Amino acid sequence: MHRNAATMLPPAGALAASPSAAAELFARASALLPTMAREAGGPGYRVFWLGDGALQWADVLGDGHGHLVVGRHSSADVELRGDESIALRHLVLRAGAAAKGVPELQVLDLRANLPVFVDASDEPQRSFVAEGPMLARVGTHAICALPVATCAPPKVPTTEHEASAPASSPPARQDAERRRRVVREPQASYVASAAGSHTTSLRPAPPTTEIHELQPSAGPPWVHLVVRSPNGDVEHQLDRDALRGLVLVGRYARCQAGHAGLLLGDVSRVHVGLIAQGDAVEVIDLASTNGIWVDRSRVRRGLIEDRGEVALGRRGCRIEVRVLTG
Repeated sequence: MHRNAATMLPPAGALAASPSAAAELFARASALLPTMAREAGGPGYRVFWLGDGALQWADVLGDGHGHLVVGRHSSADVELRGDESIALRHLVLRAGAAAKGVPELQVLDLRANLPVFVDASDEPQRSFVAEGPMLARVGTHAICALPVATCAPPKVPTTEHEASAPASSPPARQDAERRRRVVREPQASYVASAAGSHTTSLRPAPPTTEIHELQPSAGPPWVHLVVRSPNGDVEHQLDRDALRGLVLVGRYARCQAGHAGLLLGDVSRVHVGLIAQGDAVEVIDLASTNGIWVDRSRVRRGLIEDRGEVALGRRGCRIEVRVLTG
């Protein structure tokens, strides 16, 4: 059985996927994409990676509401096994509509120790937005994301072979497996080609922060957050700029400094992310072990437009969110 080892710092000189291996993944995915069945959803990105020796894929819709979690955890949507320099929850991928109607892909760092390298570049990247095909190297793994006109809504089966979870798997594991597809590639030889041969633009995204780093609002407050647990409460009153980038809440040291001992053991190390979405606060489950509930409904993602409560696990830890101004 695959177990989740504790998150570890990468050793000096940790191995990285070679640009040629990443380019081969891109070539395979690009060759396969035209042969795949069209889905019923809207535009977005189809994300490819190698897992257990097979080419796997998952879709993220370009409506700004879907997301994929990338990491070593068995509940991650894009599970990258075998490299302990990769964090249990390493990245979040979100798709949205850019100008001219072309989908764009947000690659948001979860404050992991290991950066991302795009295409063949040796320049480390953290949070960024890509418009066009995206090829990234994370540790010894590569990820390829290709824009598609129609992609799969979450949990909708396709005509390709779908990976199935054992009946005894916990619900979080089953959900992740349903979002992951294993494809049968046509028997053909592939010619490696770099993603750089396609037009792709990159721009920085607002940096990811931990909740303890947030400073009190300098101007008119926009949102009031209260992190509550049986061990106590911590309040934050913030302006809109504080949530332009993803804000992490969890039990790991990088999330909980200043909240030490507040969150209980059923809260994952990196459990949930908060980010401004228009005039609302978006709440994103980061492949947590015990899930999130928004106003008593189990969700992967929720939107709080006025006020709401986000439960983390089942032992009383929660975040109260109140949007003060539009």
